[in-house]
Amino acid sequence: MHDLGALLNEQVGALQLLEEVIRRQRKFLRGRDVPGIIETVSDQGRCLEKVHRLDRERARIVRSLSADLGLPGDSTLTTVANRMDGAAGEEIRALGVAMRSTLENIERVNRDNRRVLQQSLKLVQEMMSAAVGSKSTATTYGDSGAIEPQRQSRTLVDRTT
Repeated sequence: MHDLGALLNEQVGALQLLEEVIRRQRKFLRGRDVPGIIETVSDQGRCLEKVHRLDRERARIVRSLSADLGLPGDSTLTTVANRMDGAAGEEIRALGVAMRSTLENIERVNRDNRRVLQQSLKLVQEMMSAAVGSKSTATTYGDSGAIEPQRQSRTLVDRTT
């Protein structure tokens, strides 16, 4: 039981570190700090490796405890914690709640980061279009219905030479 508590503490810590890295990444994305973004991507990779390693170990311990408690092998952490007596069960439940809360925060910050990236990509595409002088490719409408825009084949670099 002690092993599971210690492991969950370590896993919550790793998830909180991942959340902090993702929050830093958001700051770098908003500031368009490419070296900072690259650094946080590398940090995320290391955090995720640790989280995955700890998750595999947690699953192994939960399976073992499930067998010891007479529960099915596919029992959840919550099911195992509910079967545990006293302070040990409370600790496991509290750590499970902390893990879920941190994961929800990570998902929220990741959604925000994705929106910032999409906005940045759109801005870059618009700047590239403006640089090569291309017109909008949006469909327009005339008296007879949709009119397809005439595309001009301008590029930033002349590839024919």
